[in-house]
Amino acid sequence: MGVDCNILLPNDVRVRDVARAIGILMGGEPIREPLCGGGFSVLVPGVQVLPSVVPECAEININFEAQDGVEHWVVFQFEVSGTNGARLLSPPSTPLWCAVGTALVNFFGGQVDYNDSDAVGKGPEKMVDPPQRNDPSNDPEWTAFQERLMALGVLTSEDINAHRKIAALKGPA
Repeated sequence: MGVDCNILLPNDVRVRDVARAIGILMGGEPIREPLCGGGFSVLVPGVQVLPSVVPECAEININFEAQDGVEHWVVFQFEVSGTNGARLLSPPSTPLWCAVGTALVNFFGGQVDYNDSDAVGKGPEKMVDPPQRNDPSNDPEWTAFQERLMALGVLTSEDINAHRKIAALKGPA
C-alpha cells in the first residue's frame, strides 16, 4: 500500500472538469471548443476520462509528459463513505500531486490530506467552500466557469517545490 495524497472535492464537481483542470495544471494547453448554441467548452488535448472496472469510479488519464517528465493517471471516486457525497482523488503523495491537490481545492473547494499514512491531516481541518458553483449549466454561470478553467494556468516549479516538505514521497516532482 502506497502513501497517498487524498483530495476531497465537493459533490457538485464534474469528473470532466476535474480532469481538464488537472491537465491544465500539469502543462496541457486548454482550447476553446465552440458549442452549437454559442459559447464554448474548455478542452485539454491529451486528457481522457475513462470508465473504471469499479462502477463507483472513473479513471483520469494525462497522456502527455507533465512537469516531472511522465504521464499520469488517477482514480476519481464518486462515492466516498462518511463525506456527505464528496468526490475523492488519491494520487501518490509527491510534490507535484500535492501541488495539484492544493490548486484543485483552491479552484473547486474541498480538502487535502497530503499524507494519508500519518496521524494528522495536513490540509484544512474542514472542507473549504467552493468559490462558485461547480456545476453550471446556463449562461452566464457556464461562461464564467469556462473562463476560470481557461485562466487556471500550469503549476510552476515554485508551486511544486513549495510542496516538497509536506509530500511524503520525495520524487522528482
